[in-house]
Amino acid sequence: MAVLYGTLYLFFAAFPIVFREHRGWDETHTGLAFLGIGVGVILGIIYSFFDHAKYAKLQETSDDELGPEARLPQSLIGCIAIPISLFWFAWTITPSIHFIVSLAGSIPFGFGFVLVYISTQNYLVDAYTIYAASVLAANTLMRSTLGAAFPLFTYHMYDALGINWASTVPAFLATLCVPFPFLFWKYGARIRRRCKYAAQAEEVRCAAFNKVEG
Repeated sequence: MAVLYGTLYLFFAAFPIVFREHRGWDETHTGLAFLGIGVGVILGIIYSFFDHAKYAKLQETSDDELGPEARLPQSLIGCIAIPISLFWFAWTITPSIHFIVSLAGSIPFGFGFVLVYISTQNYLVDAYTIYAASVLAANTLMRSTLGAAFPLFTYHMYDALGINWASTVPAFLATLCVPFPFLFWKYGARIRRRCKYAAQAEEVRCAAFNKVEG
């Protein structure tokens, strides 16, 4: 989440460089360049409604309690969409390529951002229950820190590497993060048992479920 948030805020500094300095757009048109991400966010929200309905139906029909990992399928899709989007954007922002190609490339980023954000937040709440407030606070601190840090070096990075390779850096970071949702989806229960607070939260959650079932 922290890398994802940092990348979003990096875009706030990178888009003026890419579209104003290299394409010669004015401020109004540069602002419109964010429409690609906006469209992706809307698509992600729409998809999340259907995914939540699917989760609710699964919860109603399942005899066993659904673990927090049942919240992660959205992340599995989102974590794939994000690096694809970032590589697509990075290598189509050259002024010789029509701008619509790079704007279209930013759509999967907005889509993946929503999917990863929502599923991660839900996973943390379900996994830590009684400690959810503290976990979400720590998560907010981490992502806000990178969100504040990334724009600070964006201009220097783009000046040193050029727009293509500088835009590829967050794509590489996103690619390195791809395995994590899959690891937590498959081994999340085992990982949580090794965490003191997650294990305590699991005991409370199971006790509550058994009480309701009983």
